[in-house]
Amino acid sequence: MKRLFVAFLILLVSSLALATPSTFAEEPPVKYGIALDVGGVGDNSYNDAVMSTVFKFKKKYQIPDSYVRAVITDGTYLDRLTRLRFFAKSGYSMIIAVGADYNRAISKVANEYPDLTFAIVNSNGVAQLNVSCLTFNESQAAFLAGIAAGSTTKSGYVGFVGTPATVDAYPLFTQGVLFANPKVKASALIFDGNKSDATQFLSNPDISNSASPKLIDVLYSTWSTDSEILDAVKSANSKSRKVWLITETPDQYFSLLPSEKRNILATVNKRVDLAVNDVLELGRNRESILDIVSEVNGTYGRMYSVTNSGLSLKFLNPVTSATQAAISRGITAIKQGKVSTQG
Repeated sequence: MKRLFVAFLILLVSSLALATPSTFAEEPPVKYGIALDVGGVGDNSYNDAVMSTVFKFKKKYQIPDSYVRAVITDGTYLDRLTRLRFFAKSGYSMIIAVGADYNRAISKVANEYPDLTFAIVNSNGVAQLNVSCLTFNESQAAFLAGIAAGSTTKSGYVGFVGTPATVDAYPLFTQGVLFANPKVKASALIFDGNKSDATQFLSNPDISNSASPKLIDVLYSTWSTDSEILDAVKSANSKSRKVWLITETPDQYFSLLPSEKRNILATVNKRVDLAVNDVLELGRNRESILDIVSEVNGTYGRMYSVTNSGLSLKFLNPVTSATQAAISRGITAIKQGKVSTQG
């Protein structure tokens, strides 16, 4: 009887061993789908910044080509929706969309496929737990730009060019200007693409002191649709006047063209590479970034800022040691919580 029992145990263990591969199959490798914005690779902006990071990640982990795919949208809502659903239906468990114009489409598809992991770059507008919103602290960017402008200006008059979507950054720009130099005056232009408005803004003197009117000589712009602001700055420059522009990258791709360096004082760099790499690394384990980005919007992901090295300021032309020192003081003040720059 004892021998029969032992034989039964051996048979049972052998049966379980044979059944394990099919019964407890390993989870398939993660497939990465990248939904690019209009323009695709070669835009020198967000698409390129995202794909450059994806290529490095792919090489690091020796991921086969068949497990990484990028598609380009034609810009319509229906096409964006179709691209994202294609990934979801084709076994891509980590899906990244580039740009806030994907908000509505990714929200819908993420709701349809709650077991998949999604991320959206440069957006804070999708309130779902399986969507990581990767966004940047525009307030800190404006504050740093304000310090650069306020410490560099010779006329004592600087300007901010924004859109209805970025106008909230103006108070922080002004705060940075005053942080650097309390005597400097700032003014704002809400831009809609009319080049003549930008030209007039740069040629309009500060008439508060009629005895010695001043013109803007440092301009910070968040306008990224085209190079109209840069063109206006170039037109304003002459032998008797130097006007500097401060930009954001990768938003304003044209600011990195070698031919434009002489017109650009500095650029606030949004570390898209850091953000995308973070979400790719977590995506390997089918996880999302679940920091609270906005309690008001109910969004999760990560806000990249000076504090977590997600924002930096790079000077493209020489500046004084006083300007460098002012920037360092500003960064320290942000990190120590002495300056309120909530995004």
